[in-house]
Formats: sequence, structure tokens, C-alpha cells
Amino acid sequence: LLKVVREFMPVRNAVLIPKVLLKIVGGMQLLRFYLTKKQPALPPSAIDRYYSNAAFSCRKAIEQLNYKVTPFRQGVAETIHHLKQQYGTN
Repeated sequence: LLKVVREFMPVRNAVLIPKVLLKIVGGMQLLRFYLTKKQPALPPSAIDRYYSNAAFSCRKAIEQLNYKVTPFRQGVAETIHHLKQQYGTN
């Protein structure tokens, strides 16, 4: 996903953070939640989802709803374009 996003939004100084470090931060945010009831911005379960590479089938939606699949790169490009328009960034 990040490789495709970089095609449409070049980043000059991208910082790659190891998953284990993110899990530690997520665990600390979970601890803060238990102590203060302030919702964590990045719970450990979200980190696992970001690192997963799951493929899903659209077969049922195509057959029953006449759904048309948008190619991944096109979907990312349209999403970035929409966000740039909505938030006024270059």
C-alpha cells in the first residue's frame, strides 16, 4: 500500500518504524487507556491490521449486486485526489 501511495504522494523524508516499536507504543497507549480512559490513537490490534496482507473476494457482491471492482491503484489515486481537494493540500 505504501509503495502505491508514494507514487501519487511523493514523500521526501519517509521514516520507516519497525513493527515491534509500534507494538510497544500501542501497548503503552493501551496502558494509558486503562489508567485514564483516554482512547488510544494506535491500539496494538490496529498495528496488526496495517501489517497484514489479506485478500478478500468480491465475487458475491459482483454476482448479487452487480458491483464493479475498482483497480487498486486507481482507487488509491482517487482517494488521494479526494483528500487533497477536501483538505486543500498539494
